[in-house]
Amino acid sequence: MLPPRWFLPYDSIIQILTAVIALAVCLYAYRGYKWTQDRTLRGLLIAFLLLALGFFIKGLALGYAWGYSVGYAENGTLVGVLELGFWAYYILSIAAYGILVYAYSKRLAAPGLAMAVAGTTLLLVSPFFELICVILLLVILIAQLMHFMVKRTLNAEVVVMSFTLLLLSHVFLMFSRASDLLFIIGAVIQLMAFASLLLVLYRLRGAK
Repeated sequence: MLPPRWFLPYDSIIQILTAVIALAVCLYAYRGYKWTQDRTLRGLLIAFLLLALGFFIKGLALGYAWGYSVGYAENGTLVGVLELGFWAYYILSIAAYGILVYAYSKRLAAPGLAMAVAGTTLLLVSPFFELICVILLLVILIAQLMHFMVKRTLNAEVVVMSFTLLLLSHVFLMFSRASDLLFIIGAVIQLMAFASLLLVLYRLRGAK
């Protein structure tokens, strides 16, 4: 979804900040994986590495569009660098969420179903990218809720809240054509979601 033109520099900053946070989550997950060799942490670190790369590319594309006054096409679609940046962001994001679905599929006790859901992303194209992210995040959130029902801890609760915020952010972005305010709310909620995930991994590291 396209940000309002006046919001381009702010959205660029938000995307790059989110990329930095996602990279920090990846690093904490890597340290945890080295310690435990847990499959879920391995999926987490790969997924957040892809997310960090996607947000960074998108942030640079938005910054470039603002700095060089790159406009939108007449029909409201993306052009040039912006188009490449958004394609890279969505492809990397969908791949990352698909990896998380697979990593958490054990909790769902239906790995075949989880892989099938992730596999449907290969059949869809750009206008549906936000919807794909919503579907994958919904599967991830269900897995986290099931984990929380078994292990009721503060960290598990924050993780559920984080993925709930992430899901909501993509819902807001999906309907942002109706209002610029929806886009801004979605971008801010997305940043909050990643920050809360980073907080959980920091807490886990401090508990060791």
